[in-house]
Amino acid sequence: APLEEDVNMSFGSMLLHGLTMSENDGDLETCCRAASVLSHVLKGNIQCKERVLQIEVEAPMPALGAPEPLMHRMVKYLALASSMKGKDGSTSGTSYVQPIILKLLVTWLSDCPSAVHCFLDSR
Repeated sequence: APLEEDVNMSFGSMLLHGLTMSENDGDLETCCRAASVLSHVLKGNIQCKERVLQIEVEAPMPALGAPEPLMHRMVKYLALASSMKGKDGSTSGTSYVQPIILKLLVTWLSDCPSAVHCFLDSR
């Protein structure tokens, strides 16, 4: 979104935008930062965990399918981060992404049975 539009976005909209940017390398870093913020928001807040569970995001290309829960998108990003390799064949450039997304998932799943069910339904 252009900078002018960003000024008018709510905090939640900006966070969701950061979490769901496309999966190229730079955007995965943005997603990672947004995931870190969301994990702090969710920590110890069951109502918030349940509310965020209701968020569905559009498929990267609408022709590819129906909206999916945000939880499922985070699981996909975790799988993507684990498969990414740098130009030299190492994972050092993105090694910080996995622990941050894992922290978000663990925080979200803790004391929230419906989040666990949603997680188990992800592919």
